[in-house]
Amino acid sequence: MPTYIYKAKVSPQQVIDGTMTADSASAVIARLSDQGYFPISVEEEHKSTTGVTLKKIKISQKDVGLFTRQLSDLLEGGLSLYQALDTLSKQTANKTFARVIQSIRDRVKEGNTLSDTLQEYPKIFEPLYVSMVRSGETGGMLDSVLVRLSEFSEKNQELRSKVKSALVYPMFLACFGVLTVTVLIGFVVPKLTGIFSDFGQALPLPTRILIGVSHFIGKWWWGLALFFVAVAVVVRQQGRTVEGRLMFDKLRLRLPVVGGLTLAGEFAGFSRTLSALFESGVPVLKALSIVTETLGNEVLRKEMKTINEKISKGSSLGVCMEESPYFPLVMTNMIKIGEKSGSVEKSLLKVADSYDKEVERMTRAFTTLIEPILILSLGLVVGCVVISMLLPIFNINLAVK
Repeated sequence: MPTYIYKAKVSPQQVIDGTMTADSASAVIARLSDQGYFPISVEEEHKSTTGVTLKKIKISQKDVGLFTRQLSDLLEGGLSLYQALDTLSKQTANKTFARVIQSIRDRVKEGNTLSDTLQEYPKIFEPLYVSMVRSGETGGMLDSVLVRLSEFSEKNQELRSKVKSALVYPMFLACFGVLTVTVLIGFVVPKLTGIFSDFGQALPLPTRILIGVSHFIGKWWWGLALFFVAVAVVVRQQGRTVEGRLMFDKLRLRLPVVGGLTLAGEFAGFSRTLSALFESGVPVLKALSIVTETLGNEVLRKEMKTINEKISKGSSLGVCMEESPYFPLVMTNMIKIGEKSGSVEKSLLKVADSYDKEVERMTRAFTTLIEPILILSLGLVVGCVVISMLLPIFNINLAVK
């Protein structure tokens, strides 16, 4: 029987909500009325969560990873799938996610497979996740697949956390620099302009330029704000189109340091995801189709679609990637060796580990390089502003002497 989400009035001031399993929405309404409640709304749960409700659900990948790890532990401990889901629905701290798990539990109790049920929540469980769960159900190794999924999720979260942590200080320096220059030009310089006008002599060129910039920003700040907002809107709109994303991603790959870091991150995620799919028994074309959608760079995604077409016609993965200008020789050679030995998933895992280390190394090198550049740039800008403000005073002292 389907599960329904309902809202009902207990009294004029009190409204309750909950779930109820029944043959139809009419049966739920009748049961609520028998209990003395006044039904406000009744919706079938899986339809609601895949429609309007899911658009508002915010479930982090950390929550999904923890759910996966705990579910695998409970299944390995001997609990049935229903018992494990029931336990997790009661102990999950995120109440919204707990409600989703409760819905999954009820659907499984009705005889639906876990993979089919998870597929109804695309905002929470990605196609990669659903495909691996389905392969685990087919092969009778759901618990081991869930362990692999949790390890995969934890590895990705660890890598993202390291990258974010490394970029915190440079971002702080950049924001502090912008704020400092804004305060100097927007507030300090205008107050000194009146003092400079009382000197009764021509101001040095750097000072005049600084005052001109300050006056321009003070008068046209709203125009500058509108300009930057307009640019942001245009970039965002272009980024929503395939052509726009392709243009921006091509540019990103050509940038020094950033391009290499982007490729290394994409290769690490691509290799680890494909390895997990192959190890779980997902067919080659299906696995490649899934992993293509996980790529964040539109250029690489387009390239992989071309490779998928070649493989569907009989080519091997290693040969197709070797013909591509984007995949490095080391990576393609490892995959070709894995194909010959029948252990391509192990080769892909080695490639993923190698690029994980490369991402960490490049991130450290990037932050090591960018920090002194930001500090020197900030010092140079602030120094120029200060010197420009002090030059008239120096000129007066020289004139007096």
